[in-house]
Parts: sequence; structure tokens; C-alpha cells
Amino acid sequence: MTSTGQDSTTTRHRRSRHTPQSPPQDSSIVSKPGVKKGAGLRSSPKLAEVKKKGRMKKLGHAAEQDLVVGLQGLDLNLEVKTLSGTGLVFDEQLNDFHCLWDDSFPEGPERLHAIKEQLIQEGLLDRCVSFQARFAEKEELMLVHSLEYIDLMETTQYMNEGELRILADTYDSVYLHPNSYTCACLASGSVLRLVDAVLGAEIRNGMAIIRPPGHHAQHSLMDGYCMFNHVAVAARYAQQKHGIQRVLIVDWDVHHGQGTQFTFDQDPRDRGKERERGIETLMRENIDWPPSAYPPLRIEPTTWACALTRN
Repeated sequence: MTSTGQDSTTTRHRRSRHTPQSPPQDSSIVSKPGVKKGAGLRSSPKLAEVKKKGRMKKLGHAAEQDLVVGLQGLDLNLEVKTLSGTGLVFDEQLNDFHCLWDDSFPEGPERLHAIKEQLIQEGLLDRCVSFQARFAEKEELMLVHSLEYIDLMETTQYMNEGELRILADTYDSVYLHPNSYTCACLASGSVLRLVDAVLGAEIRNGMAIIRPPGHHAQHSLMDGYCMFNHVAVAARYAQQKHGIQRVLIVDWDVHHGQGTQFTFDQDPRDRGKERERGIETLMRENIDWPPSAYPPLRIEPTTWACALTRN
């Protein structure tokens, strides 16, 4: 006889050895990559929102406020203003001084008259944007010159001719007039007015017709007709007031503007000095440009670039 119960038990044992039973079903088992069954009823935050919350926690409340203020201040206007026009500063008051004891002294009011007349003949004067000259403040002059030197120059307003001549003779190639200090302050201020106009996007460029000149003037020294170094003051002014990092000064004159050179000699931002060592050629040389020496010198653009680069 065959026992049905025994056969059923044997069959179950055989099945258990070859076909393991499935574990109990879990409602949270994953049916798709990253998605659990039963999780569809709960709303999951978007990935972008999660990232945003994480960033905000890192920034903190104060930084978040700064970010909002910065974004609100962005100028999203795509229109770019095209700068145009050349500014011009010319003031007749700059002619109110001359050498009292030598009418043949090379520096005189005729210099400005000649420049103005040439501009008129060329039809350029009316094409320029006129700006009112202003006086430089002592604090502005002190960007280059010492306060003691500025105060000394200020006292010349009250000197007589003999005193002016004695003081002038302590310097090289200069004369002094009771109006010299006033005109020198007006000359420096005129250049600063153009710096503000150019960097303030009022004009594209500008020219100041001024006297006395300035490129020989040094920290505490008058020299070569010059009392204050207008260009050096303007360069420092642009750096400190307008945040300009580097200023290119092209000194075009028959004489070396040593006052400008000495002003920036120790400035780490300075490049292109007369005695500077280039990476290839033009080491410790003065170059006539355009070439007029014998034999003629030819300056290639690459060589010129090397002269303006420091090792």
C-alpha cells in the first residue's frame, strides 16, 4: 500500500531543497531603481530645492542678505554707453605769471598762446568738450609732494622780487612769481578734473593746456620750470580715488622727466623706466623714436614690448 501522507511529506522536503520559499512581501521593497513601493503617496522634495536649502545653510543669514542686496544691485541693462568726445581744460589765469628779472626766460605765457592758436587754426578747439579748471587741494598734491615743500611754495605768494629770486636760485632752471603757486595748483587741478571726467564716463579722453609744466618736479624739489608734478599727481589720484591699478605714462619731451621717474621708482606697479632691464634687448639705453641717430635705429614692435617688460 502507498501512504499518501508520507509521499506528501517527502515531496515537500524535496521541494524545500531545490526551490526556496520567497520571503514575506515588504510594502517598502524597491520595484524601480531609487523608488520604493508605497512611497508614491508621500511628496518628495525636488533636487533643486534640496541643493538650495543646503547652500543657504552654508551661507548663513548675513551672507544671504548680502547676496540678495548684490543681486538687486546688478545692472541687467544690455545697452552699453559709447564714450565719445575729447575734453579740454584751458584757463587764461594760467598766464598770470612770468619771470620778473629775465624777459627772455624760455618758459612764459607765450607757450599757451601758441598751443591755443594752433588748435584754432586746425579747427579742433570747437570740437572739444570744454571743462572748467579747478585748484588741486593740498591733500591731492601730497600724493606726490611733501607737506613741507608745498607749504614753502605757498609762502612765495607773499615774497617780494628779491626774496623770490634768492629762493629760485637754490633750484635748477626755475623762476618764481607771486602767482606761481596759484597757477601750479590750478594746473594740477585741471588734470585731476580730466581724470574724473574720463573715469566717470563723461568723455573718452582729454587734454589739459597748462603751465607751469611738471615732469621735472620731485617730492621736495623744484626743477626745470616745474613746481608740482601734475601727471604723477594725476596717476596717484586715479589709483587712490578711482581704484585704477596701473597707469601708463608716456613722457614726450626733449628732456628726461626724472621727476616722474623718481616718483614711481620704488612702486612695484611701475614698468618701463629709462634704465630698466628688458627681457631681451634695450638694456640701459636711451632710444630716439622715431629714429634720428646715425646709424638710424629701428625699433620693432616686439622689441618695444620687451623694453616695457621687467624680468
